[in-house]
Amino acid sequence: MHDITRRRDQSSTPLGEQGENNASEQYVPDYPLLVEPTVLIGRRREMHAVQHALTFPSDQYGIILAGPSGVGKTRLGAEIARVVSGGKTNHASFKPCPVMTLASFASQVLLKTSSEASLILEIKKAASRTRSRPLIIWADDAHLLPVQTIDLLLHLATSNSVQLIFAINSDENPSPLLTQGWKDGHLQRMELAPLLYDECQELVTQFFSCSLSPETVERLARLADGNPATLRELARTLVDRRLLTFNGSQWECLQKIPATSALRELIYTGDCDSFSPQGREVAEIISLIGSTALHNIEKMAEGETLSDLEKQNLLEIYSLSEYGQPYVRIRYPLMRHWLRESVSAVQSKRYLEKWSCVIGQTAAKSDKMALVKWRLKCGITLTPESLYEAINDFLGNRDVLTAKQLVAALWNMGGTAKIAKAYIEILALLGDFEAARSLADTAEDKFTEDRSEFLLLKFQLGLLRGNHTEYNRVRTEAAVPQQMLASSLRSYCLGRFSSADHLASRLLNRSVRTESMPALIVCIAAKCHMGQPLDALNAYDRFKAKRELALESPDSIQLGFIYSDFLDIAHAAALRSMGQLDESCNALKAMRERAVERRQYPIDVISSLHLGRTMYEKGRLEEALGQFHYVRSHSTGWAYCDNRARIFCALIQEFLPLNVAPVRGVDDLEDIPREYHDTYLHIARAWRAHRRGEYTKAKSILLSGVHASSQQGAYADVVNVAYEMSRMGWAKEINSLCKGPVQGAFLTAKLNYIYGLANEDNESVNSAATTFMEMGAMLYAAEAFAELSRMYRRISLGRDAAHAAAQAERLLKLCGAVASPSLNFFSDRDSVLTQRERELAYMAARGLSDKEISQMLHLSSRTVSNTLYRVYRKLLVSGRRELRDRLIPFADQ
Repeated sequence: MHDITRRRDQSSTPLGEQGENNASEQYVPDYPLLVEPTVLIGRRREMHAVQHALTFPSDQYGIILAGPSGVGKTRLGAEIARVVSGGKTNHASFKPCPVMTLASFASQVLLKTSSEASLILEIKKAASRTRSRPLIIWADDAHLLPVQTIDLLLHLATSNSVQLIFAINSDENPSPLLTQGWKDGHLQRMELAPLLYDECQELVTQFFSCSLSPETVERLARLADGNPATLRELARTLVDRRLLTFNGSQWECLQKIPATSALRELIYTGDCDSFSPQGREVAEIISLIGSTALHNIEKMAEGETLSDLEKQNLLEIYSLSEYGQPYVRIRYPLMRHWLRESVSAVQSKRYLEKWSCVIGQTAAKSDKMALVKWRLKCGITLTPESLYEAINDFLGNRDVLTAKQLVAALWNMGGTAKIAKAYIEILALLGDFEAARSLADTAEDKFTEDRSEFLLLKFQLGLLRGNHTEYNRVRTEAAVPQQMLASSLRSYCLGRFSSADHLASRLLNRSVRTESMPALIVCIAAKCHMGQPLDALNAYDRFKAKRELALESPDSIQLGFIYSDFLDIAHAAALRSMGQLDESCNALKAMRERAVERRQYPIDVISSLHLGRTMYEKGRLEEALGQFHYVRSHSTGWAYCDNRARIFCALIQEFLPLNVAPVRGVDDLEDIPREYHDTYLHIARAWRAHRRGEYTKAKSILLSGVHASSQQGAYADVVNVAYEMSRMGWAKEINSLCKGPVQGAFLTAKLNYIYGLANEDNESVNSAATTFMEMGAMLYAAEAFAELSRMYRRISLGRDAAHAAAQAERLLKLCGAVASPSLNFFSDRDSVLTQRERELAYMAARGLSDKEISQMLHLSSRTVSNTLYRVYRKLLVSGRRELRDRLIPFADQ
């Protein structure tokens, strides 16, 4: 629709370069540029369905991509054509196919002859030249094609000489031939729905050469309503009109987005100026209230007015199952924005009075909450009693941003210690640590009788940002319960999980207090590190009653939901440690969707972080990487989230095949503080060293991680590090150190894998592989079956080896683009390579010379040359280039 001329990697000034500000000498980067995303966002299901249809023969000979204008049909079709022409599909049996883009082909032919008959003839010739594979014809805007051209394409498709991919607008009338082909089952019609909300958020971040604030990302994603073309035009408008401002760390948009002609064409073809006065008033009131029950609107508007607005496609009437009655709202979010911004302050107050009379005192809770937000915007002061009720309503609905405004108003009226505590916790939840710390200092001086609680809050604020400076004050000046909780939190952050669990358990055995919920979270998380996920789940169930009591405490402002959400995340992490990966994944996805809907940015980010970890364990590395990138692009200021996301991004990069580009540069993780305890920091650094051929360094890093975890009683961490060592080929060196007691089938399977490789016990490896497969850990299962195949071949069990190899191949196809030592040069024939041969062959495939390999591995050049000569003979290859192609023959690279 619009050309985007500057690409991300071509921008002249990166975000990190400082622009001069002579007035304030403050760091302000260059103004953001609009860039074109280099990858397709979303549409995984549609891509897979098209690839499947083109790979496996059937009676269908084409696909119709249908959807409204701007939903992404053209982008998806072009991506399909690119993937298919290169043979880079998820199906190993698929071979590259010639692809004809009909629009460009037709323009070339018609430029020479200006005859449709010659175009038809040239299409026939092109189809006849591709005999081994059918010609795939990609036709955008197929509803505009002449009948003769469509007839020819369908005729060629029936003869199996071409396969068709059409794109049509669902609001246009396509050719009767296309409709008949779809009804007869010869053309598969695929309706493209709007992008999901999180996909829109990811696309927003891809359109800019800078980092946007979470609020701006959320705002643009909601206004676009899942339409990529609208989102692109919104981004263009922000850049062209210079509507972005720099807040010191990120760019944000706080201004009204103008109704440009390009945006109007995309979302609404009607004419707002043609509304009747009453119709305009009704539309503006609905835009200000957001949504409401239809019967409320019917009280103040005539039926004819509503019918006119609905006929003009402005109103959307829908049902909410929980309320069982029709609701009404403005159909397009961007139109809601324009209507709302067009109302003056005086007019808004007049509308507010009228709407208050309409809904009366018996209004539904949602209408009362909308009315409160409206009053806030108009600057109307509420009574303290009304504020308390509204705050709890918004907190119960997880609308933390509005609750923050109300609590601030209550605090400015002369707040109490409980109001100050609630305000601090809400500010921390939203990532505003400076304001939270300043308020905590003020409250500590003002409310001396509650000093312990404010000291604990200040310690927690520092802990979230990665420092423990307030700990000594809590230890010496706070009350005993606050001291115990602070000690438990600090112990957990330092990796002293046994001590953290002991202190948290003591707190849980006391009477119900505000410390119970965070203590339970620490207890569950610590037990997972200690290899006791079953005990963690039991603790969760045992204290459910105490959890409910904490949520129903008689405090004036109910903040139990904050710890409730974190508790649910801890519970999902315990499920993951038990090996219940699907249950953990589903719980985290549901939690993330709720957090996105309610604009709970930290909960959204933390659930995304844990969802990425679960995806990693399932072997779905590309999806996991998307979650970790999301965390990094939506920084909350919480050190734990930022560091954890960096670690897993760096770790996943080490499992990408050689021909996959690095993940947003190389992160050596060296600036993460030493006191930051994370087992996967050791693992990521070790894999980085291993991929460089620094095997001694990699082994040393992992062994130090094993000893550190063992000393703290973190037996699950010991198993995880030992398992990574076994994946690198050092099972014998680590087997004797795996002595700690662990619970759950997942950790047990990892121990069986280590033991089986160390002792050549194929039964243990087979048991581990089967368990991994049943749990959905597909990459771990594929690696285990690959090693099992090699073990069977070494003892001349050819049939069992072939079966295990087939299992590994099938599972690996489900993982996408991955590479690991167990899978290098893996096939029936390649299984004869020894571990040393695989290591040298892998380094040679990376392009290292014999001399470089000998220096890294401390071997003579002759030894390296002789080993590679044996590898070439066994694999029947002639050199390094063919060796590279044989790394993982059947994986999606």
